[in-house]
Amino acid sequence: MGVINKLSHILSQLKDSTSGHVAAYGDLLSGSFPPKMESLYSDLAEKEWLNVHENNPKDWVACHHLAILCHAKAYDLEADGKTEQAHNYWVKSHGFWRKLFEVNQPFDSIHKWVREMDRYNDEKHESELRAFPKSVERDLMNLHGKLYTHHLDKSEEDKADYHYGIVENSEFSEAGELLYAMYEKKLGRKIKEIIAEFKQDTSEIIKIELSERTEKLYNSILRWSKNREPLAPAIRDTIKLEAYRMKI
Repeated sequence: MGVINKLSHILSQLKDSTSGHVAAYGDLLSGSFPPKMESLYSDLAEKEWLNVHENNPKDWVACHHLAILCHAKAYDLEADGKTEQAHNYWVKSHGFWRKLFEVNQPFDSIHKWVREMDRYNDEKHESELRAFPKSVERDLMNLHGKLYTHHLDKSEEDKADYHYGIVENSEFSEAGELLYAMYEKKLGRKIKEIIAEFKQDTSEIIKIELSERTEKLYNSILRWSKNREPLAPAIRDTIKLEAYRMKI
């Protein structure tokens, strides 16, 4: 009788642990079929998986689904031009991805599945599998670099700043290098261009014009740097511009 009671208890626990997943899957698939991009997100599915994740933080499957759900919602809002509303979902998605990286899932599980395949070659595939998490992290960051450039090219600086902020506040190791590239895209390249002009033999009239442009660029860097973490290239360019201003 004791064994039956234990078995019943285990089955009850199993039912409780899977019921949230089943309900979330049902909410997610209750829309159109075949699924469209927007059907990758559902308010009800997010609530169900949040409940599963909060009750069992070790349930990385729920965490992974939440990362995908929030990422899909952010992408849809971004595509609709709603960058400000998308921001919260981007941040939530990165939070769930960070938790997944901490337990190295689903990467360990994928690694295990692949190693059991007949075609698996340890010498050929092991290094690729171990590099997979870092590749995903890099792709998550690079997406914001591309959206940042997209908005800058359309003169949508407020929207671009949302993506800079996401990268700046990210705990992913790939963020630092990307921040430099984003800065260069917006201001760094302009500084290089104007310094190149300074190095040419120019008339007094052109020097005056250069001085005015240098002043504007200098103030742009100061405004850009306000309320942001210090960035080495910005500090470097501020010093360079100040030096050239003194020469005029």
